Amino acid sequence: RSSDLEELSDGVAVQVAAVTAIREGLLGQPLRVGLPRLTNVEIDPALESPLVTLALYLQFSCRNQNIVLYADLRRVRYTLVALTPLLTGLAWATGFMYLFDIRLNFYNIIAFPTVIGMGIDNSVHIFHRYREEGSGSLRLVLRTTGMALVATSMTNMVGFAGCLSAHHPALTSISILALIGMSCCFVTSVTLLPALLQLGERRGVALEAQPS
Repeated sequence: RSSDLEELSDGVAVQVAAVTAIREGLLGQPLRVGLPRLTNVEIDPALESPLVTLALYLQFSCRNQNIVLYADLRRVRYTLVALTPLLTGLAWATGFMYLFDIRLNFYNIIAFPTVIGMGIDNSVHIFHRYREEGSGSLRLVLRTTGMALVATSMTNMVGFAGCLSAHHPALTSISILALIGMSCCFVTSVTLLPALLQLGERRGVALEAQPS
């Protein structure tokens, strides 16, 4: 009944107020309810925005990935080339969010680490295959490894697309953002990365052969 719900709500409010008063009395600090900060650095409330939150999450998500990527490619230049399609894809995804007024929240932000992890795979596979085949092999790389990336990217996107029909707004938001991010990263991996490798060929910047 509505009266019972009102009594329950009032009781919960009283309990929360009591806990808050005890906390403030004992510790001299207000009770903070919510998710913890990403860092110990105090941020001006005027600067707290979804864009700042997104930048912090991307920083922490990319840090360990960049270490592993550098350990794999063993060259700073190679690492930057492999990261360029991913960063470009994330920039595109952010632009689409702005165009379609997709708000960032604590639910759909989970999609960004997922997109980062899956998006870098495309660049790594193409880069390694190109190093194995050598200069002049971009057509072969795109015809073989590129088609494999189409299949893997489509299966990942189909999996996330299954949440589009969910009644929970959080699941729908995560699905939409993941689909946008993975689509952008896939397109940049099969267009921008080959363009960078082709530009390196024309300028005579050869890549070292893939170590066995």
